Order: sequence, then C-alpha cells, then structure tokens
Amino acid sequence: MLVGDGATAVCVAVALLGQGHRLTMLTRDAVVADAINARGLRCVGDQTSDSMRCGASTSIRPGARYRLLLLAASRRHAAEQLEQARPHLTDDAVVVSFVRGLFEPELRRLGAPAATLGAVASWGASLREPAVADRTAAGGLVLGPVDATADQLRSTARLLEAVAPVTVTDNLLGARWSQIAWESVVEPLGFLAGTRMGEISRHPFALQLALEALTEVVEVARAAEVILEVLPGAPDLTQLALSRKEEGTAGPADEVLDKRAWLGA
Repeated sequence: MLVGDGATAVCVAVALLGQGHRLTMLTRDAVVADAINARGLRCVGDQTSDSMRCGASTSIRPGARYRLLLLAASRRHAAEQLEQARPHLTDDAVVVSFVRGLFEPELRRLGAPAATLGAVASWGASLREPAVADRTAAGGLVLGPVDATADQLRSTARLLEAVAPVTVTDNLLGARWSQIAWESVVEPLGFLAGTRMGEISRHPFALQLALEALTEVVEVARAAEVILEVLPGAPDLTQLALSRKEEGTAGPADEVLDKRAWLGA
C-alpha cells in the first residue's frame, strides 16, 4: 500500500506499477482518488510514462492486510495516515517513510508498528494535476534503517530499484539534512524565478544568495555534528560552502563563480 498523492507518491507508484507490482493507494482527497481510478497515474516530462492503473481510496477496505507500507504523505498528515494504516499491517510488515523533514523521531515516538526504513528521494518532480507528476530528473533514492534488519533493508532496496537507483546508508539523518538544505534554498529560488537552478545560477546575485544560504546550512550541520550525505544526482554541499572571504562580497569572487558548475549551470 502507498499512502499519499503528491509528486513523490505518483513517481513511486508509476515506477512500481510499470514493473508489474500490485499497489493500492490511500489518499485523503476523494477527488484525487476518483481521478486515479478513472484515468490512472502518469509521469510526464523527462520521465514520461504510460498511464498506470491502480485502485485508490480515502479509506482502507475492512480486513485488508499489507506487508509493505510506502508512506509518502505530506508531513502535516503523515502521522494521522500512519495511524489509519496501522491496524492493516501484518506482523512482519515493513514501513518505508518518504516523508520530508525529520519525521523519523516522530515514527519512533508513535511506535511504528513494524520494521521501519527512511527513504530520501533526490529527483525533481512536481504535480501538473491530480495523479500526473512532472518528473524532471532521474535522481536516486537514499535508503536507511530506522528500525529494520539487514535482510529487510536489502529486500526493500531491491524493490525500490524500480523507482530509482538506490544508495543504502547508515547516515539517514545526514541524508535528511541534505534534502532539507536543497528544498529550503533551491526550491524557493526556483519558484520565485520560475526556472531551474542551473539557469538561476547564471545570474551572479542569485548565485551568491543560493551559496550563502547553503553555506549556512553546512555550518549549522557542523555545529550539530551532523555529517551531510551527498544525495544522488546532487552536488556535495560541503564543496558548495563558501569560505568567509567569499561571503558578503559586493560581486561574487572568482571562487564563487567557479562553483557555478556544481549547481548545474
């Protein structure tokens, strides 16, 4: 079962369905459920796919049991939807959380009812309309254990290779921090400018702004003793961090401009 209906959920569902896996989707939105049931799910853009059919609902069928729960709900509703799914998980079920942000501590607090893994998606994607995602980069997945055996980690990684290349890590916290860094800096700039980061970084002022914000994340991570993980398809944040002499210059120094290639320009 896959919980959620955002861009990440659609990308994961389309990839798994394309490999012949059976999947049921749980969403909070009846309109989205109707769209999925009527037209299926689809990815467009750089990762175009055919329409993939699966059942979707706002509730779980009484008596249904699942051995795998892919939790790709929004951070706001993830705990509520996990509680909704909990009675329907088998004793040996595995929960994989795609939830953005530092949700793993809450999983522990909630007492996740099964073996639990965290998955960090590093591809670019957005929803064009309900059940249709625009996946703009292949990217990859970083998968790490919250509370799971080595066998559960390996078998889940093999399954998710259908979605994107999987990197297994024992530094899930560092991967989450890296994801937060990119989302808090790159996504707002892309939204304001209406274009991708590679184009934004061609403008010196925007490049300086992005690098100074990313540098702050790197410094906070160091202070918190978090080792930032390099996400698939993304630059190493520590390589992008500015030295003190590069920060706050009236115009970007040569060292700043040299980092342009790291941002896809």
